[in-house]
Amino acid sequence: MTDKDGNSAQKGIIKAGEHYLLGCKDVRFDLSDIYADHNDPQIEADLDRYSVLTAQFAKKYKGRLVDGLGEAIVDLQRIYELASKLNLYIALQRACDLKNYEFEKKESVIFERLSRDYGAHLSFFPIEIGELPEEVLAEQIKNIPIVAKHSGFLRHIKAKRKHLLSEEVERALAVRSPFGIDEWDNLFKETESELKFRISDQRFKDHKCYESDLNITEALELINNSGNATLRAYMLKEVNDALKTKMAPISTKCFNLVAGIKNIEDSERGYANVFSARNLDNRISDGLVKSLHQAVLLKGAEINRRYYKLLSKAIGIAPLGWSDRNASILVDESKISWQEANQIVRESFLSFSPLLVELVDRMVSNRWVDAPVYAAKQSGAFNYSVVMPAPLGERSYTFLNYLGSSRDVMTFAHELGHAVHGMLAGKEQGALMSHAPIAYCETASIFAEMLTFEELLRQTDDKRRRLAMLMEKLKGFTNTVIRQISFSIFEESFHEERKKGKISQERFAELWLEATKKLYGDDGDIFKYQDMDFLWSYIRHFFSPFYVYAYAFGELLTQSLFAARARFERDKFEILYIEMLKAGGSKDLVDLLAPFDLKADDPAFWEDGIKVGAEKWMIEAENLFDELN
Repeated sequence: MTDKDGNSAQKGIIKAGEHYLLGCKDVRFDLSDIYADHNDPQIEADLDRYSVLTAQFAKKYKGRLVDGLGEAIVDLQRIYELASKLNLYIALQRACDLKNYEFEKKESVIFERLSRDYGAHLSFFPIEIGELPEEVLAEQIKNIPIVAKHSGFLRHIKAKRKHLLSEEVERALAVRSPFGIDEWDNLFKETESELKFRISDQRFKDHKCYESDLNITEALELINNSGNATLRAYMLKEVNDALKTKMAPISTKCFNLVAGIKNIEDSERGYANVFSARNLDNRISDGLVKSLHQAVLLKGAEINRRYYKLLSKAIGIAPLGWSDRNASILVDESKISWQEANQIVRESFLSFSPLLVELVDRMVSNRWVDAPVYAAKQSGAFNYSVVMPAPLGERSYTFLNYLGSSRDVMTFAHELGHAVHGMLAGKEQGALMSHAPIAYCETASIFAEMLTFEELLRQTDDKRRRLAMLMEKLKGFTNTVIRQISFSIFEESFHEERKKGKISQERFAELWLEATKKLYGDDGDIFKYQDMDFLWSYIRHFFSPFYVYAYAFGELLTQSLFAARARFERDKFEILYIEMLKAGGSKDLVDLLAPFDLKADDPAFWEDGIKVGAEKWMIEAENLFDELN
């Protein structure tokens, strides 16, 4: 999974050849026990086996699920495990080298074969599950243990039945899926990876990156983390200008395509609004998501503006430029080695649960982590968790672009939160239910970040540094909650407007600014909105409509969960939390939160999540600022 902007958030720039200073140069994926390489004949053998298994599945179970549902689930797990093995391997190879045409070619072969066989032989399954009489399904859940275990999986499929089309149409859509949005996404990633930026202004001739080619990740890091406000503004203009001419034309076509396809499918499938398909996948109601947005627009925006007004006073810039949005009040140019980062995260996880540390150690020692920045590597950070055929079993791979900042450490913790979630759920639930809905899975990653933040805060006695850490945490809140909801509002606006026809590049920029102002204020109030009108064009998450609100959802849910710890004995809370992670995709939100006495359908739930986290940090930061003058 990528971070909130589709890129990793790192401080400082390590020029090519300097990664040995961080100790992560050789921290690379080892995928050799999956396949020897992308030409391994076992890949073709596994594709052939997938074809055989799916054909056998259709022959054995089509029209016969009334009597054979238990056996069907067992066989479907085997099919999913094999597909996961193939998908994982080539996706990680591609992410590590976007310019390798052989990887791209192999990826297309795998995706096209899997989609073809799924469409031909498996598209009947969700339709027939949806059409099973309730009494038949209830009887099988009652009498067949494996059906009972997968009742959440089956009932979720049944809930989606009314939005499915005929089997013939679903088959056709599945077969054609590799030739649609994913191809545009690949073009988008490849174009972004080729962007280069150079600091050529004489004002910055003493900077270590002067006259060096920077990729977009490195350029954004200077904007977000440099202590030089002039350099931040310079780089923002360079990035915005390049996006306008090189990325925005492609992104305009891509996002028009995404919205156009979604509008047609939503209409054909009978979804109530542009959010509904995603909300159903997340097993939450439209009303719950609407209340999340309302709470952020009201209470969240209030905290957001208080934070930026305090930042403005602290760094002496008013109004702030958009390049100052991620400025720090205490700039730390020191680097954290890879070994130190591991130790910080291990200690923070250990403070909560030894089991989490065992899982982290297993992943690091097995080389399921890829850390350094290198040529042709995809930007960003993500976690990829799967259940593969035995003896491979449940695996979790963490992809980073580590440059040694404190934020990199938090990113590492974030992705490891996803990783331990994937490992625990994979072992407990198997291939069909290992993945929690997107909105829930962010809870584990943000919980891991909170553990790391608490550990670092505990180690800090100096009030000035404590203030800086609180401001960094509040900055994280604005990026996780406020900015993601502004993305969601922008997304909603262009999906709605796309129903009236294609949207121009300039109109995308206008909608972007309108959404930003709703949460950050009018031009000149706190920010000058200069050189930021094309930043929408590098946000990859818009290829997955309405993915972005999951970050805000996960942050506020996690803060409520964190606050609930005070009501439980430590060991009891640890047990409940581990059980929640093990649940994977087997439960909905109501059932997941019931053991913690939390009710997400309470109208005050989201506002309470803001109060117990961001508002508490905000009050302490304001008090410390006044005390320290």
